[in-house]
Amino acid sequence: MNFGALLRGLLGRGVVESVDDTPMMRTVQAEFLPGDVREGLEHFEPYGFTSRVKEGAEAIGAFFNGDRSHGVVLVTADRRFRLHVEEGEVAVFDDQGQKVVLKRDGILVETPGGMAVSGGSGAAVTGAITVTGDIKAGSISLQGHTHTEQGDGAETSTPH
Repeated sequence: MNFGALLRGLLGRGVVESVDDTPMMRTVQAEFLPGDVREGLEHFEPYGFTSRVKEGAEAIGAFFNGDRSHGVVLVTADRRFRLHVEEGEVAVFDDQGQKVVLKRDGILVETPGGMAVSGGSGAAVTGAITVTGDIKAGSISLQGHTHTEQGDGAETSTPH
């Protein structure tokens, strides 16, 4: 028995051509060998985690009993956007440069856009927070707010 040939029939490495996110189980179309395009491959993901790769990402497909007519995608990856982390670190990231990194010395959250936290009964932070921009509660700016003095009723200056 040629184990290498058997394994090549069971697993395939391909390039994602398209993704259909409308079914309950996302499907992928990928080319595994030149001209060997497979469509409708269900993309299995761990419970609680999801992502949708871009065209050109890579996929590992499994073909049960070597039957290439109904395979599944086990994992996808995209080296164009891969984030480098230190040994033991974990990250979630996307193609726009957004990331959450569980670092050795804390948690790093970066986004080129804005960030929103919503839901629940609020947020609690223990420890110091350093902010390089302004903080607002509603329309009140931490850096730009003033108060009315109790003595003469004049406005105070902004915080320094």
